[in-house]
Amino acid sequence: MNLKRIEIYGFKSFAQATELEISPGITAVVGPNGSGKSNIADAIRWVLGEQSTKALRGSKMEDVIFAGSQTRKPLNYSEVSLTLDNQDQTLPLDFAEVTITRRLYRTGESQYFINREPCRLKDIHDLLMDTGLGKEAYSIIGQGRIDEILSNKPEDRRGIFEETAGIVRYRVRRREAEKHLAETEQNLQRIRDVLHELDRQLVPLKQQAEVAKQYKQYREQLEKLEVSLYLSQIQQAHDEWQAAQQAMQALRQKMEEKRRQAEEEETNLAFWRKRLEQVERGIEQLHHDQLHASGELEKLEGLREVLRERQRQLTAQKQQTLQDREKVEQQLLLLSQRLAQHRHMCQQKEEELSAALRKLRDLEERLRGANQEWADRKEQVERLKNEYFDQSNHLSTLRNEERHLKNTLEASAQRRGRLKRELDELKVHLQQLESERQRLLEEEQALQAELTQNQLTFARNREQEERLQEAADESRRLLEQLQYRESQLRSRHEVLHEMQQEFAGYGQGVKAILQARDKGVITGVHGAVAELIRVPQELEAAIEAALGGALQHLIVENEATGRRCIAFLKERRAGRATFLPLDVVGKHRPDSGRELHLSKEMPGLIGVAAHLVQTESRYQPLLRSLLGQVLVARDLESANKIARETGYRVRVVTLEGDLVHTGGSMTGGSNPARKTSLLGRQRELEELRGKLADLAGQQRQIKQQLERLLVEQNDLKQERLALEEAQTDLVRRLQRLELARERNEGEKKRCQERLDLLQEEMQLLAQEERQTLQRLKELEQQISACSEQSSGIRQQIETLQGVEQQWLSEMENMNLDVTNLRAEVARLEQQRQHLEEQLREWTAQEAAHKQELDNLALRIQQLEQAMSETELEANQAGQAREEWSERIRSIQNELAQFREEKRRHDQSLREAENRSKLEKAQLQQVEEEYHQLEVKTNRLEVRLDHLLTSLSRDYGIGYEWAKAHFSLPEDTAAVEKEVARLKNEIQRLGEVNLGAIDEYERIFERHAFLTRQQEDLLTAKKTLHEAIQEMDAKIASRFQSTFQTIRTHFQELFVEMFGGGKADLLLTEPDDLLNTGVDILVQPPGKRMQNLNLLSGGERALTAIVLLFAMLRTRPVPFCILDEVDAALDESNVSRFAQQLRHFSRESQFLVITHRQGTMEEADVLYGVAMQEAGVSEVFSLSLSEAAAAQVAAGQDREMQRGS
Repeated sequence: MNLKRIEIYGFKSFAQATELEISPGITAVVGPNGSGKSNIADAIRWVLGEQSTKALRGSKMEDVIFAGSQTRKPLNYSEVSLTLDNQDQTLPLDFAEVTITRRLYRTGESQYFINREPCRLKDIHDLLMDTGLGKEAYSIIGQGRIDEILSNKPEDRRGIFEETAGIVRYRVRRREAEKHLAETEQNLQRIRDVLHELDRQLVPLKQQAEVAKQYKQYREQLEKLEVSLYLSQIQQAHDEWQAAQQAMQALRQKMEEKRRQAEEEETNLAFWRKRLEQVERGIEQLHHDQLHASGELEKLEGLREVLRERQRQLTAQKQQTLQDREKVEQQLLLLSQRLAQHRHMCQQKEEELSAALRKLRDLEERLRGANQEWADRKEQVERLKNEYFDQSNHLSTLRNEERHLKNTLEASAQRRGRLKRELDELKVHLQQLESERQRLLEEEQALQAELTQNQLTFARNREQEERLQEAADESRRLLEQLQYRESQLRSRHEVLHEMQQEFAGYGQGVKAILQARDKGVITGVHGAVAELIRVPQELEAAIEAALGGALQHLIVENEATGRRCIAFLKERRAGRATFLPLDVVGKHRPDSGRELHLSKEMPGLIGVAAHLVQTESRYQPLLRSLLGQVLVARDLESANKIARETGYRVRVVTLEGDLVHTGGSMTGGSNPARKTSLLGRQRELEELRGKLADLAGQQRQIKQQLERLLVEQNDLKQERLALEEAQTDLVRRLQRLELARERNEGEKKRCQERLDLLQEEMQLLAQEERQTLQRLKELEQQISACSEQSSGIRQQIETLQGVEQQWLSEMENMNLDVTNLRAEVARLEQQRQHLEEQLREWTAQEAAHKQELDNLALRIQQLEQAMSETELEANQAGQAREEWSERIRSIQNELAQFREEKRRHDQSLREAENRSKLEKAQLQQVEEEYHQLEVKTNRLEVRLDHLLTSLSRDYGIGYEWAKAHFSLPEDTAAVEKEVARLKNEIQRLGEVNLGAIDEYERIFERHAFLTRQQEDLLTAKKTLHEAIQEMDAKIASRFQSTFQTIRTHFQELFVEMFGGGKADLLLTEPDDLLNTGVDILVQPPGKRMQNLNLLSGGERALTAIVLLFAMLRTRPVPFCILDEVDAALDESNVSRFAQQLRHFSRESQFLVITHRQGTMEEADVLYGVAMQEAGVSEVFSLSLSEAAAAQVAAGQDREMQRGS
C-alpha cells in the first residue's frame, strides 16, 4: 500500500483546488517561509482524524477553512482527500484504491467519507488502526514533534512504541471490554438494588391486602348512612329556603313604595338647587367682570407713566450718538495715513526674499549631485565587501568538506569489514527460521479449521437461543398483560357479584323481602322487575327512565303473598315496598298493544317499550301493564313530534332517558356519574364471566408455550457452554501458535531485511568511496580558484576606501553654505510676515470704523422714529382710562340685585333637603330588612347546592334518585353517631392500598424475572474478565518483542548516524509491560552520557530521527510524512539523513517538507509551494535548480527574520 494522491480545497491557504500526485520513493516539497508548505502536512494529519486545533496550529477548528485575502472572499468549507493504493489489500476493503475524505463547514458541521460514501470518524480510525498511519502514529512527524518525542515523559512516549508493535487495536478492544464490564457491573448493581427493594415490598403488601378488604366493608356501610343524612339535611335546607322566599316577596312591595316617594322629593330638591346655581353663576360672572375692569384701569395708569419715562430716555440717547459719530470720523483719517506707509515697506522685503531663495536653490542642487555620487561609491564598496565575504565562506565550506571526505573514507573501510562478517551469520540463521515456519503453519491450519467449524456451530446456537429468548420475553409480556386484564375484570366481577348478592341499589324494604326470600323465610316472591326482564344495552337508559321506581317493584304469586310481605315489613320495621301479584296485575286492563296500534310510521320511533323488552311469558301481561303505554323514540325532538301525533295520550321516552309525559310535560337533563344501573348489572356480570373464561384459556396456552420455550432454551444453553469451553481452548492454542509464528516471521523478516540492507550497504560503500575520491580532486581545484578571486576583490576595496576622505571634506563645506543661506531666508521671511500681519490688522480696523459710522447714522434715525410713536401711544392710553371707569360703576349696581335673589332661593332649598332626608331614611330601613333576608336565602342556596354537589361527587347519584332508593333516617342523632364510629374505624385502618393483592402478584413475578437476569449478567461478567486477561497477555508479549527489536535497531543506527557514541532504550517498569514508560539514554561521540534536554538542537533532532528510522526498520509503514525535521541538522548530518531516507524508501514512501539542499538532491519528485497571490498557496513541479533557488530564498528569509 502507498499514497497515490492528495487533493486539497479551501484548507488554510489553499484557496483553489490543488492536487499532488505522490510517486513511490521520496517526494520533497520546498518553498519560502510562510508559503504554506507545512499546511500540506497539516492537511494529511487533519484528514486522518486530527481533532486538536493546537496540533493544527489554530485556535478553533474553523481556522482550517480559507479565511479570504485582499482579492478573494472567504470559502464556506474546506475539504481534503487522501487516495491510497490498496492492491495488496493492506486495508480490509475490497477496493484497489481507497480514498479518505474529510469536509468541514463554517457552521461547524463535519463530514467524513470512505470512497465518497459517508462514514463516521471512528470508521476511519478503525480502518487505519495498527497500520502506522494514525494521526498520532510515527508516520507523521511535524514541526515541533521532534522535541515533543524527546521531551515527553517516559509514560507518554510509550504510544509510538505501541503503534509500532501493532497493539493499538488490542488497546481499543480492551477499553471497549472494560467499558462493557463497567456497564455490566452497573446493571448488576441496579438489579441488586431493585431486588432488595422488591424483597422489602413483598412482606407489607400481604398485610395491606387484608386491610383493604376490611376497609371495603366499612366503606359500604358508611355510604348508606351518609346518603340518608344527606337527604335529611337537603330536605331541611329546602324548607327554610321556601319560608325566606315568601318573606322577601312582602318586603319587596313595601320597598318599591318607599323608593317612589323618595324619588319625588329628590326631583323637587334638584329643581331648587338648579335655580340657586343659576343665581350664583350670575354673581360670579359680575365679580369677574368687575375685577377685569379694575385691572385694565390699573394697566392704563402704569402705561402712561412708562411712556413719559421712555420719551426722556430716547432724547438722551440721540445726543450721545451724535457725539460718538464725530470721534469715529477723526480715528478713520489717522488710520488711512499709516496704511500707505506699511504697503511700501512690504514691497521692499518681498524683493530681498526672492533673491535669497534663488541663490539657495542653486546651492542645494549642487549638494544633491555630490550626495548621489558619494552613495554610488559607497554602494560599490559594500557590494565588493559582500562578494569578498561570500568567497571566504565558500572557501571555508570547501575545506571543511575536504576534511569530512577524508574521514569518511577511513570509516568506510572499517565498516566494510564488519558487514562481511554479519552477512555470513545471517544466511545460516535464515535457513533455520524457514524450517520452523513450515512446521508452525501446518499446525495452525489444522487448528483454524477446527475453530471455524466450532464458531459456525456456536453462531447457529446463539441465534436460535436469541430467538427463543425473544419468544419467551414476548410470551411473558403477553402473560403479564393477560393477568393484569384478568385482575381488572375479576375485581369488577367480584364487585358486581357482591352488589348482586347484597341487592345493592334496591330500597330498604325491597332488599329485606329479597333477602328473606333467599333465606326461605318468605315464599311466592318471584323477584324485582329489574331482575326478571332483559333489556338491550342501548335501551337501558330509556327503560330505566320509563319504569323509574317500578324497577324495584316486587312480583309475587298472588295477593295473599303480597299481604304476607307487607306484614313482614311492618313487623320488622324494614321499610316499604310495592308488590305486583301475577293473578291480578295486567289481567284486568285492556291490552296495551291494541291501544297503541299506530296507523302510520312515525319518524324517530323505535317501538312500544313493552315489545322491546324480553321476559318470561308469564310476566308478559305485567310487562304490558308497566310499559304498554310507553313509546321509545331516538331523540327528544322525535319524542315531541310523536307525542303531538298521539294527542299527548301516552308517554314517550328517548334513548338518553328524556321523558315526554302524558299531557305534554317533559323530564330530562344530564345524570351525574353513577354506578352500574340495576338493568345493566346482570348483563355486565354475564359478559364478565365470558371474558374471564376466554382469558383463562389464553393464559393456559401461553404458559404451556413458555414452559416449552424455557426447556428448549436450557438445552441450548448447556450446548452453548460446551461450545464456548471448546472454542476458548482452541483460541488459546491458536493464539500461542500465532504468537510463535509471528515471532518466527518477524525474526525471519528482520533477518532478510538486515541481509538485503547489508548487501546494499556493501554496494553503497564501494560507490560512495569512488564518489568521495572524485569529489576530493574537484575540491582541490575549487579551493585554488576561490583563493585567487578573494585576493582580487580585496585590492579593489582598498583602492576605493582611499578617496573617501577627500569627498567627505568637500561635502561638509557645501553643507555649511546651505545652512547659512537657509538661516538668511528664514530671517527675511519672518520680517515680511510681520509687516503683512500689521497691514492686515490696520486694514481690518479701517473697515470696522467705516461700518461703525454707518451703524451710528442708522441709530439716530431709529431714535427719532421711536420718539414720535411714544407720544401717539400716550394720547390713546388717556382716552381708554375714561371708558373703563364708567364700566365699573355699572357692574356694582347689578351685583346688589343678584345678592337679594340668592337669599330667597337658599331658604327654599333647605326646606326641600329636610323632606328628602326623611324619605331616604325610611327607604334605607326597609332595604336593610330585605338585605338580611337575601343574605339568609343565599346562605341556604349555597348550603343546598353544596349538599347536592357533595351527594353527586361522593356517591355519583342525584337527589331524586337517592330519595327514591334511600329512606330518611328515623333517628338522625343515632345515624350520625354510627357514621362517626365507622369513620373512626376507617381512620384507625390508616392508609389503604386497594390494589395490594394484584400488586403483590406482579412484584413476585418481577422478582423472579430479575433473579434470572442477575444470573445471566454474572456469566457475562466472568466472560469479559477472561477476554481482558487474554488481551493483556497479547499486548505484553507483542510490546516486549517489538521493544527489543526497536532497541537493537536504535543502537545500531545511532552509531551510524552520529559516527560513533552509543545510545539505549530502557523500560521504566519492566515488570509492568502494560503501562511501562520508555527512557532514552544518549552518549554522542566524545561526550559523557547525559540528559536529552542537555543536547544541542542538532543532536536532539538527529536522536529523534534515529528513533524514527529504528521504528521504520522494525515495522515499515506504507508512507511517512516529515515536516522540516532536518531544519536543525548541519550539512554533514543532512547528508546522512538523506542517505537513510533513500535506504528506507525501498519499503516506505516519503513526503518530505524541507529547506535543505542535501535532502532535495535525494528526492525523486520535487514540488514547489509559493504565494504568487498574497495569502493563497499554489503548488507546481520544480527542477533541482529551481529548488536550490527556493532554498536560497528561504535562507534569506530566515536571515532577515534573525536580523529584525
